[in-house]
Amino acid sequence: MILVGFSRNTSKLFPKIFCRKFKHCAPVFKVCDDMYIMLQFVRRGYVAQISVNEHGINLLRAQGWEFINLDNDACDSTANIYDDNICPDIIMAESCVDLCMTVIGMHAPYIKTPYGLYKKLKRHMAP
Repeated sequence: MILVGFSRNTSKLFPKIFCRKFKHCAPVFKVCDDMYIMLQFVRRGYVAQISVNEHGINLLRAQGWEFINLDNDACDSTANIYDDNICPDIIMAESCVDLCMTVIGMHAPYIKTPYGLYKKLKRHMAP
């Protein structure tokens, strides 16, 4: 299971200026029953891995994060972030949106903001 989290808060200048509703996004992988790994885009060439449990996900929701649940069947790639095909692309991601699209296997060259990705995923997940 892959979650894509969207936040309205950021400390970076460019997202504060150019991004509308959501300023940041991050993919979250379910590792086992209660453990998750969040990939946090810091800068190009550096992606931090943060381990989070179910309580941490609920705390993030309470702080304003919104999560979209994607099953592995809905994604082109699996939840193995250490795969030889996906790992170099994750490290060389240009933005948090590029990181999320690489992880879920989406190719949409015109989506550049977290809110654009949010709208695309909501449209894709709608029944």
